[in-house]
Parts: sequence; structure tokens; C-alpha cells
Amino acid sequence: METRPDNQQGCVPVRLIMLLLAGGGTFVQMFVKTFLSVAIVAMVKSEPSSGNTNGHGVANATAQNAEGEFDWSSTMQGFLLSAFFYGYITTQVLGGWLSARFGPKVVMSCGMLSAGIFTLLGPLATNFGAYTFAASRILVGASTGLLYPPQQSFISKWIPPEEYQKTSGFMNSCTYFSTVVAMICAGVLSNYSWRLVFYVFGSSAIVWAGLCLWLAHDSPAQHPTLSQEEFLFITKQAEEGDDKDHRRLNPVPWVAILTSMPVWAQILMQCSGGYLSYTLMSEMPSYMKNILHFNIQNSGMISSLPYVFGGLSCTFFGMTSQWLQSKGIISHLAAYKIFNGIYALGAATCMFLVPVAEGNKTLVVMLLSTAIIFYNAYSGGSAVNMMDLGVNYVGITTGIMQTFANTMGIITPQVAGFLTDGQQTVHQWAKVFYIAGSVSIPTFIFYLFFGSVDEQEWNKQGDEETPDPATRVIPPKKKSSINHFANF
Repeated sequence: METRPDNQQGCVPVRLIMLLLAGGGTFVQMFVKTFLSVAIVAMVKSEPSSGNTNGHGVANATAQNAEGEFDWSSTMQGFLLSAFFYGYITTQVLGGWLSARFGPKVVMSCGMLSAGIFTLLGPLATNFGAYTFAASRILVGASTGLLYPPQQSFISKWIPPEEYQKTSGFMNSCTYFSTVVAMICAGVLSNYSWRLVFYVFGSSAIVWAGLCLWLAHDSPAQHPTLSQEEFLFITKQAEEGDDKDHRRLNPVPWVAILTSMPVWAQILMQCSGGYLSYTLMSEMPSYMKNILHFNIQNSGMISSLPYVFGGLSCTFFGMTSQWLQSKGIISHLAAYKIFNGIYALGAATCMFLVPVAEGNKTLVVMLLSTAIIFYNAYSGGSAVNMMDLGVNYVGITTGIMQTFANTMGIITPQVAGFLTDGQQTVHQWAKVFYIAGSVSIPTFIFYLFFGSVDEQEWNKQGDEETPDPATRVIPPKKKSSINHFANF
């Protein structure tokens, strides 16, 4: 067995470096995923709006965007914004399979490398028409879809269970703050050239892929300079946190899973959240420009503001829920239902009020930001419910859930595009907000009746095999001092 250094290498744990690398992957993934919602404002010619501010429309200040080159209708824009997700939902399961076969580092790196290359080719694809450009976005989505499943495998090998809560908060914050950075930078870059947005974000994905190939290692056992102390800490905690790692599982009970009401209750909650978040992510820059009349740079900056609050609130709600449960104030299931209700009812109320506040730009931005804050109450609700229902098949159930939830990224831009095509009016945009707010209410009611935290029968196994001692890491008798590392 390879001898490891007895001392810890430097003052920063290696697992923290690996986590920062994974967080960087989330950043570049969100860059190539979200920037088009801002860049497309600079790419297309503005559609004239009609009416006035009495609820039927807002007259556009300019008839045409000086930088716009393409006469794409709102319906076509909706299709182009959703094209990414056609590819994204097709490679989720493939990414997990490739990760198990070749290791997460190679799959993550290759996925983001190809995503960066296809992003760089985006401006060239526009020369051949909207559908060629859509094909390039589908390829970007398919490449990016290879990141998330290997990333979860990568994190699970490097982060011990006792640090999962902090890790989850960190990764969720990366998702929100990367959206903020993407929207602001896309708005600034679009003032110079919309092509520059593609080049900068595509290049960032390629740079990260190179860093991943250089710095990442699939597991602690493969890291050449990881100290013995940290190695034993990671592997000991992982062993204690999962005593059933080597159990032979029954075949996947597909029928039982797909007919499980608690599974569908959670899938529907995830889908409603996806509809709300993708509506805001994809459509806010266009709404800010065509209805509130912000310029392109301000449109990106203002559209990103709700995600600043989102990044700050997601960890707060998760830890508040955990604290209430640990103190015995509310039960596990009650916490899920209460925080799901805060999300569903709070976010819906904000979305319903946005059309009422059309004359007040500040109030509109405040309502949209508050809607995101309410949405993040879901982090304290049933966001990890699939682990309760069946930890043995959580990869399968989560994959099913994510596939359905990410189809919302296909649906929302096309719904908004259909409703506002040639009708950039307050009245038509009000329908977009009413739909986004409404979907969460019936899904919450469904969860109230069918949501559960109990292990499902389909998850239970037969006789367990005795773990092979040769495959287990024997923990040290003395608890590692790294256990007390608190600034993580």
C-alpha cells in the first residue's frame, strides 16, 4: 500500500480544493446555460409594443434595437432559449454511467470542454440560420448535462457525510451567484458585441476543463500528496456514514418507483420550482427591456438581483429547518410541508402582484427578488426528499426527478414566447407571471396529501452480505484533528 505523508499538506485541506474545483464547474456550467437570456436581447431587433400604461401595454421607447441583427419572433426566441434543455435532459443518465465506467474527472472535463467549444461556435452557427444556431445550443446542453451526475459522484468521494450540509449550501450558493455573474457580465459584454459574450463564456468552460484535468483526482486514494491524516478522516467518515456500501442491491424496481405517490409528490414539487426559476432565468432580461425599458446592460444587472438574494437565502432556510427539527420543535415531515408551503404560497403571491405593480420599477424588482427568496424556502423543505424515500435507489429517483424538472426549461421560454409574440404588452406579460405563480399551488396541495419521509417498501432489501474486510478502511483509534476544521 502506498505510504502517504504524515503531515497535512499546507493549511488548506485537499478536500476543500476539490470542492472549490467542483464549485467552479457549477459556475461555468451556469455561465453557458444562462448567458443567452441576456445576450439574445442584443442579438434581435426589438418588437414594437402597443398600447399604454393602463394595463393593456406599454409603448416602447424605441422601435428597434440598434445592435439587433436578427428578425427572430418571440416564439423563435423562446425556442432558442429552450434548445439548451433539449440536449441537457438527454445526457443526465449517460453522465452517471460514463462516470462509473471512466471516473468523474474525465467525464466532467470532456463535457465542459465540448460545451465550451460549441459555445464558441455559436456566433458562426447564427450565419446559417436560427435552426443551425438552435442545434449548437442543443449540443451545448448535451455536453453540459455530462457535468452534474459525475460531479455528485466526485463530491461524495471527497466530502465526508458530516460535511454534507455545508457542502450542499456551498454548491447551491454557487448556482445562484454564478447566475448573477453570468447575467451581469453578459449585459456588460453585450454593450460591445453580443459575439463577445459567446467567446468569453465559451473560453471559461475550456479553461475550467483544463484545470479539472490537471488538478482533480477521482478519489482520495488516487491523490499523490494527500496526507494520511486527511485520507483517514475522509474514508473513516464515509465508512461510518454508510455501512451498506458493499451490499448487493436488488434489481431496480422500476414499476414500484414509477407508481409511488410520494415519489410523484416530490417530482411535482421539483417541477413547479423549475417552472418558476426557469421563467425568471430565461425571460426576465426580455421583460426588463421590453416592458420596463432598461437598457441591455441594466437589464442583465437588474435581472441578476433576485439571484443575489437567492444565494443568501438558500442556506438560511436549510439550516433553519434543520435547527427546528433538531430541537424537536417540528417533525421531519412537518418541516417539509411547512417550508414547501412558504415557497409555494409566498412565491405565488409575489408573482401575482408583479402585474399590479407595473408602474413602479423598484417595486417590481423587489417582488421578483422576494419571489426567489420564498422559492428558496424549498431548501428547508423536501429538496432532498428522495433520500428519505429510498437511499438505495436515490440516483435513479433523482435522475427521474431532474429529467422532469429540467423539461421546464424547454416549456417556459416557449410559453412566454407564444404569449408575447408580437404583443410586448403588460397584459400579455401578466399571463406569464400568473402561470408561473399558479403552478406551485396545486403541486403543494398534492404534496400535503401524498408527501412522505418514510422509507418505501421498494427500497427495502433482502439479506445483507457481510462486507468484505479487504474492501474497508480501518479507522484510526484516535480521532483525527481535522474533524475540528470549522472554517469549511
